[in-house]
Formats: sequence, C-alpha cells, structure tokens
Amino acid sequence: MRFIVLGVLYISVIIIKHLQWKNLITDDAGNIISYVNLVFFYPLGTACLVAAAFCVIFRKTAQQQIIAGTSWVMGIIFLFSCATHFWQFFSWEYTAPNAPITLTFPSNEWKTVVTTPHGYRMTVVMKNVHAGISVMSSTQDSSNVHNFDELLTSQQIHYKSGYQADAFTLYPCQVDGFRCAYQDYIATTDDGDEKRSILMTLLDNTHFIQVAAVIDQKYADEYYDEIMGIMQSAKAIKD
Repeated sequence: MRFIVLGVLYISVIIIKHLQWKNLITDDAGNIISYVNLVFFYPLGTACLVAAAFCVIFRKTAQQQIIAGTSWVMGIIFLFSCATHFWQFFSWEYTAPNAPITLTFPSNEWKTVVTTPHGYRMTVVMKNVHAGISVMSSTQDSSNVHNFDELLTSQQIHYKSGYQADAFTLYPCQVDGFRCAYQDYIATTDDGDEKRSILMTLLDNTHFIQVAAVIDQKYADEYYDEIMGIMQSAKAIKD
C-alpha cells in the first residue's frame, strides 16, 4: 500500500512538473536533458535524499518508515509545485522606473530581469529568452522628439541607409492622457538574427515614453497577440 501511495504521488508530481517545464521540449538536446532531469529525476532524488536524512536523524530506518518518509516529502513537493504552477496564472501590474504608466502582464510567467546593455542598467520584463518588453522614458526636450514627425526623423537619422519608410509606418493606438502610436517591423541584430519588433511611443505635454517589445522571429506568431494585449493595457499613473 505504501508503494502505491508513493507511486501515485510521484506520477502526480511528474504531471505538474511537465506542465511547468513543457516549454523545454524543443529540438535542443540540452533542453531535453534539463526537462528529463527536472520532471523525472530531481523530484524523486530530492524526496529520497530528504526522507533518508530525516530517517537517519530520528533513527527511523526501517524500510516502511523510509517509504513513508519519502511519500511525505513527495507530497510536499507536489503541493509546492502546484502552488508555484498556478501562481503563474495571476496577472500583475508593472510600473517602469521614471515612467508615468503601468502595464498589466497576464501571468507571472513574465518576470523582470535587469540587464546592462552598452554599459547602462535597464529592466526588461521577459516571458522567456524569446520575448521581452522594456520601457524607456525621457523628456521631449532632452530627446528632441515632441511629435511623431520628429520621431520618424530621428529614426531615419539613426538607421541611415537601413531606414525604410514603409517598415516604420505609424499605427494609431489609444492610451488615456497620451498621444499614442506604434510601429511593427523586423529588426536584424548584429549576429544576423531576425527579431519582430513592436515599438509603442507615448507623448503627453512633457514625456517621451517608448514601450519596446522584441520577439524572436521564429516565435512571433506564438507571442504576438499576448504582447499586443500587454501594450494595449498601458495606463497613465494618476498623480
């Protein structure tokens, strides 16, 4: 009976761990190895080691006592894994530093990550390595962008010969308290990787805010609607 209980708990843990880590099932061998370890070996190994340690400490080393202890630990792993998994589905609001707007992210799969591109610190909200959103805020005077015509001019200067007017078409959007437009284009990194880029620009009387989303082109169809929903959730912070 103890083996049956332990087996049921182990299968339950495998199911919930699969739901947590199924994104690792890809063509990458390293990801597959990580998936097998996290779903099958890590829970069982942890339960056995923790149970064995407690059984030795409390001198409960009979076989049935070790099995019972392993079942208890496996049950705790199952409950903790369930809580962690379902916690991911709660939405949350994000306020970027120095930006008077909030964004609503649909789940806790999106996590803030501090990066240091080109020597400065920037907080990016990442779903995974394939999709992320960052918020950049400045004043219109310091950026020399007071309207969308000046935005297009600055982009033309920045991209030089790589600038194509059709690729940087402005599409209207709506955020109360701001003039809003977004651009949807394909950017190529220095490494030659293609990224789907969505850039939403917000202007009020003084602020120049850009919400920039980058998606690996291979995953653009999978994440595009979710990212557009996040951008459309932008709200001004009330003073």
